[in-house]
Amino acid sequence: MLLFRRPTISAIPSFIRIYFPNDSYTSVPLTPVTTAGDCCKYILDRLCQTEKEKEICKDYTYSIYCVIKNKESPLQDSAIIQQVIAKWKNSSISGIPTNRLIFKSPKGDPLPRDLLLLHTLKALELPIQVVSRMLNEMLQHEIVQSHPETEDALKKIRSLITSTNLYDMNFNKLSPLDYMDFATKHWLAEVGGIKAASPSLANYRQLSPHPIEDKPELREWSFDVFKHQHFELYPMFDSMLEHFGLLTTFNVPRDNLRSFLLAVRDGYSENPYHNFYHAFDVAQTVYCFLTAFGAKKYLTALDIFALLIASLCHDIHHPGKNNAFLVETNSELAVDFNDKSVLENFHASSAFNLLMKKDYNILVNLSKQEWKLFRKIMIHLILQTDMAEHVPFCTRFKQRLDLKEDFKQSDEQDRLLIMTMLLKCADVSNISKPWEYSKKWADRVTQEFFEQGDCEKKLNMPVAPFMDREKAQKSKITANFIDFVAGPIFDLLETFLPETSHCTRIVKENRKLWEEQQKIEPEPAPLTTSASVVAPLSLVSPPIPILPSSTQAKATPASRSASLSIATGKKHKNHADL
Repeated sequence: MLLFRRPTISAIPSFIRIYFPNDSYTSVPLTPVTTAGDCCKYILDRLCQTEKEKEICKDYTYSIYCVIKNKESPLQDSAIIQQVIAKWKNSSISGIPTNRLIFKSPKGDPLPRDLLLLHTLKALELPIQVVSRMLNEMLQHEIVQSHPETEDALKKIRSLITSTNLYDMNFNKLSPLDYMDFATKHWLAEVGGIKAASPSLANYRQLSPHPIEDKPELREWSFDVFKHQHFELYPMFDSMLEHFGLLTTFNVPRDNLRSFLLAVRDGYSENPYHNFYHAFDVAQTVYCFLTAFGAKKYLTALDIFALLIASLCHDIHHPGKNNAFLVETNSELAVDFNDKSVLENFHASSAFNLLMKKDYNILVNLSKQEWKLFRKIMIHLILQTDMAEHVPFCTRFKQRLDLKEDFKQSDEQDRLLIMTMLLKCADVSNISKPWEYSKKWADRVTQEFFEQGDCEKKLNMPVAPFMDREKAQKSKITANFIDFVAGPIFDLLETFLPETSHCTRIVKENRKLWEEQQKIEPEPAPLTTSASVVAPLSLVSPPIPILPSSTQAKATPASRSASLSIATGKKHKNHADL
């Protein structure tokens, strides 16, 4: 129903101004050949650039005004608007059933949440994302498609900007040059950061063609890690490795594996969230991606081995405080790792310090080349779990998807992208699990956030709003995390693995439930002083001067983690707890 008044000025409008619910507008010039399709196209060009946006636009509302002598009047009975409305209702532009669109005052319904979210994400686009999107739009244009040379050039540009070697020298062109001696070529390769070529796929040990029977519950998306004691999880992890034949393929000593799993468990503190249960939950989710959703077909046996071990170790020795806290307090770890991906570097270093010990060495029978590649993969995967890497990674993965080319098992960069995607999705997968289980994890992560916020208040440090129990709402924290972090990456995962549509459906269902929770969740409660909040004195003390190695004992990851645990009031389990 149209609620606009009749125009008070009798004249032919010079253009139509289309207002959107956020009070922005676009103008459609009126000429003798202006059609309803022109008006529809202006709206679509203004708002809808993807199929997802077009789907949302079905229920969008607009307000149309005519502009006469620089004055606006709401359109109702003029001949031109009647033609627009009539043709709008009887036509479909770019696949959108326009008869479902209605005109309404800009002071009416607010912008739909889904469309507002898409616009917000678009506003946060990286420059490289904008370039990539513009290239894709150009390649879809009929003018470009009618000129093969231009189309090929644009495709080559798109391929180049999606390369992970964007800032590397093209050493492949340098190698054949006869006029340059070997020593100079080798030196240039080192200066340019050129890595040795990876072995061909034929040189990798292959997965067993006959998977060994595993525990069926490990392939279930609804697997609940809290239903098991720690000692029950060790044989389950064995089962994951054994399913792919990895223990036999790489001749892994069983005693070493058992000792390694115990040591990893000991390396996790009893944090509310970053604990051994989280580590196993991530590993099980990765295993589910590989088996139930078929991702294993893209990877080699060594890839899967490194991926599963990285999943279990990706948060080892986590102190329950984030990178920003460690940097702000001049912690020893922040100094050691130069304020960059502090925790992630610490986790990777801690894991390999274990693997280098004789009793924990599960890689003892790998060849030198396999060991180096395993280490490279595992370090890369753990470092990529830094949330600071989230947007850049999602951009790279989307650019790879935009190439519309199949991922190749023979391409090392493709495999690294896939493994990173699986681990990153598993790391935030709580929001995609059944509601009751998902809510448990959400309560745990917000509890850990609030404990850090309490600690920061005691130290007179600035507190991030989402870590302040006096300001933050748990349901809002989780809803925002879904909107801006977990939801978009699971959308990308579904594009790559359509079988995961089940997961994205649960994400959307949980998002609605968190919306409902916001209505019933009480306002944040003021902080009450608690003796359990211990100021991490060792973390906030000034950095200790670096002494010569002869006078300073080297701190091990375990000792540093222990000092962090003591300072933050966390406990570690040890073998005696079994």
